[in-house]
Amino acid sequence: SFKDGLALDASENGDGLVTISTPTFSSIVDAQSYLTSILVAEDDCMVDLPLSVMPPNLGASCQSTIFEVTATSSQCPDQSVTRQYQMTVDTDVPVVTAGFDLGQTHVNDFSSVDEGVYLGIASSNATDYEYVGFSYTVADDCDQSLQIRVEVSSNEFEYDNSKASDSMVLIRDTKDPRQSHSLMVFVEPRQCGVIS
Repeated sequence: SFKDGLALDASENGDGLVTISTPTFSSIVDAQSYLTSILVAEDDCMVDLPLSVMPPNLGASCQSTIFEVTATSSQCPDQSVTRQYQMTVDTDVPVVTAGFDLGQTHVNDFSSVDEGVYLGIASSNATDYEYVGFSYTVADDCDQSLQIRVEVSSNEFEYDNSKASDSMVLIRDTKDPRQSHSLMVFVEPRQCGVIS
C-alpha cells in the first residue's frame, strides 16, 4: 500500500494493476526510486516488510512502463507477494522544429547560423509590425500534454533582453487547433543606428 498521508493520482484495474498517473519521470531509475519511497508493505506478523522494485525488462515505454514490486517476509522467505505498478517514464526529449516563411522574395541573412532559429528582416522606416510567418512543431514519442514557451530576443541595443518580447514583438494566440498555427508573431523591423 502507499505510505500514510500521501495524496497520489492512482487507480487499480480489475487485474490488480495499479496505475500511478502523475508525476512523469525522465528515467527508469527516478521512477524506481520514487516507487520505493512511496510504498510500504506489512502483514499480520511484521510491519515494514522489505520491498524489491524490479524495473521493466524492455526499458521505458511511456505510459505503459510497468514495475514489479515484491514484498518478502524476512521470517519466512518463501512467503512473498508481487504487485505491478504502471507509471509514465519518458526518456526521450521532445523534438522541436521552428522556422519562418516570409515568402520566396525574402532573403534571410542569418540562415547560415548553426545553433537556434534566427530571422533577419531589413530595417524599415515604418513603425508597423510585420508578420514573420513563424511556425513550429513539437513532437514527443509519449502521448502527453506538453508545455510550450516561445521566447524572442534581439541583437539590437534598442531592445534590451528584459523587454525584447514586450516592445519588439507582438505574439498573438489563435484558436487554430493545429500546433504550428496556434501563434502569430509580428516583429517591428527597426534598427537603432548604422555603424560606418
